[in-house]
Amino acid sequence: MINIRRHIFLVAGLLLASFVNAASPDHVDFVCPESLENDAARQKSLTEFLQQMLEQNKDLTLEQLIVRRVDLLTKNKCRVTLENIKSETSGTVLKINTSRFQCLKTNEGIFFSNISAKNCKPLPLEKGWQQFTLTKDYVVDLLLEQAVRETDGSMKIWHKFYLAAPISSEGGKWSYNYLKGVSKFYCKNKQTVLIQGTYILNGDIVNERNAKAALLEEIEPGTLNEGIWRLVCGKDSSLR
Repeated sequence: MINIRRHIFLVAGLLLASFVNAASPDHVDFVCPESLENDAARQKSLTEFLQQMLEQNKDLTLEQLIVRRVDLLTKNKCRVTLENIKSETSGTVLKINTSRFQCLKTNEGIFFSNISAKNCKPLPLEKGWQQFTLTKDYVVDLLLEQAVRETDGSMKIWHKFYLAAPISSEGGKWSYNYLKGVSKFYCKNKQTVLIQGTYILNGDIVNERNAKAALLEEIEPGTLNEGIWRLVCGKDSSLR
């Protein structure tokens, strides 16, 4: 039986170990975990998969690794493993890494971390919100309990983006390091639109975006928007 907690702890360990382990297979033929002979073989297969993923992109977050793993399990119809993961997590996958901190760099600037250290302060998770992802450069929270399915089949969801470094708007008229807004995700067409957003820089509102300024965007592979689209539009999503 595949234990999701074993997946999580192994992923977390490999996020560190992969930076010092040079050897990794160029290709791993995927076999459903339930088809392997024992737990040792299953753990070896999982380790090789995660090492390969991290070699290809060392900036992958824990949540992104889990999403990719589940996506692969789904594509290969690994029903037993998926059922075990579903029963053990019961919708709690997004609650991983909810202890988070905003920390000062020694050479100015900030970064985000799950580990408290000197010059760090907590970054509270607002009631009802769930952390979607955390990297040193940004944090994304979602308000899943208030997600709405529209009559056109799209999903409307509130989100918050915390940025370690301010970024400029188009045209460079203003910059922001925090965005709270609501977006629509068009499940069938794989598109998204920000229909309302409040842009903030160091606590001050610098811009308000409303539905009149909304622009429809294609969701590109490997982006944060694709991760959210998979979450709210996937065939196994509890929001559908």
